Amino acid sequence: MPDLKIPTNVQFQIDPNNPAIEPARQFALRHGLNQSQFSEMLGLYAASQATEMAQFNAAKQAEIDKLGQAANARVDSIKTWLKSIGGNHFNSLCKVLEFAPVADTVVGLETLMHKYVTQGVGSFSGAHREPHIPWKISDAEYWKLSYSERLSYASRFSQPGW
Repeated sequence: MPDLKIPTNVQFQIDPNNPAIEPARQFALRHGLNQSQFSEMLGLYAASQATEMAQFNAAKQAEIDKLGQAANARVDSIKTWLKSIGGNHFNSLCKVLEFAPVADTVVGLETLMHKYVTQGVGSFSGAHREPHIPWKISDAEYWKLSYSERLSYASRFSQPGW
């Protein structure tokens, strides 16, 4: 059909087994449409469907772009985590994430996953575990001292077992 406008990045083909085809065929027969008119009607439907597919694909790509180069890996890790905590109960949600990965949903699930894994506690840091003692020097500085300076320095601190 020469006037049919289907987006260049979408391939669309009418499935003859589609349940909507038979009612459309019956409509054409009831209203006396010839093959050319019926084909034009199918062409309009195909163009509409192809445009919707192109819009969906563009929106999906925009969401994937928001997630960065690791988008697929991020979605896969969420799907793995969901299946690990819920088994088959999350199969449908995993399919939705694969079909339409919305960036905000992925980030939200990553936040939930992090809180679940860490039990709501921040990551461990050994910083500030040893109290700050103003006159304490580093090991490197200590070994630069002479023997008598080391004895004098050590006498400032209580010694265990003395």
